[in-house]
Amino acid sequence: MAKRFTDSEKWNDSWFDNLPNELKLFWLFLCDNCNHAGIWKVNKKLVEYHIGVIDWQKVETEFNGRIIRIDDEKWFIPKFICFQYPRGLSKHLDAHRSVINLLIQYKLESHISFIHKRGLKEVSKRPESGLKDKDKDKDKDKDKVLGIVKGGDAFEEIWAKYPRPIGKKAALRHFIASVKTEQDWIDINKALEKYKASEEVKKGMIQNGATWFNNWRDWVNYTNEPKSFKF
Repeated sequence: MAKRFTDSEKWNDSWFDNLPNELKLFWLFLCDNCNHAGIWKVNKKLVEYHIGVIDWQKVETEFNGRIIRIDDEKWFIPKFICFQYPRGLSKHLDAHRSVINLLIQYKLESHISFIHKRGLKEVSKRPESGLKDKDKDKDKDKDKVLGIVKGGDAFEEIWAKYPRPIGKKAALRHFIASVKTEQDWIDINKALEKYKASEEVKKGMIQNGATWFNNWRDWVNYTNEPKSFKF
């Protein structure tokens, strides 16, 4: 098994913190045992051999959105791609081509469309890539949402508004993984305004950026009812 990056910020993530211990272990197992494209060949017996009995019904509930079921034998982890390839995937790089081919094979392009385009955009800046100017312009146009480049200017714009700008690198990864459409962009700005107006923030109990950007959807439909958070 190849060596991989690990996200030390997960221990400050309220979602991870609230998981029961066996599901924390399962998440670590999943990230270590999926292939280089974030696809895990389901082997429940092996999981329970290492961890113990797992409530698989609870797995589906707790990991909803974090795991995509391809079929009964394969699951996909979208955030694995964002974390392991933070600069994007490019068909011009040998190490990335097999990843891209697997994602296309299992029809998972929609989950990594921004990262793929960003990778192509970065490579297109290199003289040796051989891409024509019109191809470069085309890639730039594809990366635009609301007139700003996703993952670059868009993130910097909303990051500048965040009241506790700590954990920027992890926050950017979460932003890239969750903000993919115009509606997502509208929702995350709405969520941030509600969060900034909340009692928690007024009292100075502000989550670091890495944690909030991982769970920003919790604030889209926020009401004034009291909530408890771990910091």
